[in-house]
Amino acid sequence: MIKSRIICLASLLFAFGNVFADPIIAVDFRGSDWDAADHSDSFTVDGVTATAQNSNDGLYHDNVDGLGIRGGADNDEIDGDELLSITLADGYYDSHGLIDGFFLTDLFQAPDGGDGESGWVDVFLAGNAFLGRFDFHMTEASANGEYWVAFGGAYEIYQLIFGSDGRSGNEYSLAGLTSTPSVPEPGTMALLGLGLLMLAVSRRRRTQGHASA
Repeated sequence: MIKSRIICLASLLFAFGNVFADPIIAVDFRGSDWDAADHSDSFTVDGVTATAQNSNDGLYHDNVDGLGIRGGADNDEIDGDELLSITLADGYYDSHGLIDGFFLTDLFQAPDGGDGESGWVDVFLAGNAFLGRFDFHMTEASANGEYWVAFGGAYEIYQLIFGSDGRSGNEYSLAGLTSTPSVPEPGTMALLGLGLLMLAVSRRRRTQGHASA
């Protein structure tokens, strides 16, 4: 009896752990599909367009940090007055899902004589409605300056424009856009259903046992 209830609870916990999964990388700018973006002013992969603004030599790309802007204080990051624009094609979210944040690299706790690197992004929704400006500031140690910024919800994103605060030593790279799955996988739902069924059977047997006693 106790063993079967433990199995039921384990199944439910596993299922719920998958239903409320951590955000995943929906657009990975570190991937090889973006290799040819290096030195380009603008580059598109699968409906996602990256554009360098205020750059001497276009976009920078590598498979460790993702996208940056060539020129400025650091040739591989976004700094100074450089801007990185990310535009998603109309209806992109219909086939790829909603965007709930972004993943940065090269954003460190202690830049040149400072108290943590920082930056910002302006976010526009489908229809070009302005969602708002999100500021980010690294206050924790990280081996590669890895940092996730959440919007506080998942949205139909049209464009994101990334910038720096202009101070020396404040720079970062864009590794990807993230998305939280809104619909659980069929296998997860099946496991959840099985767990609920097993709990119901266990409770029924226990009730019948008390009645016969």
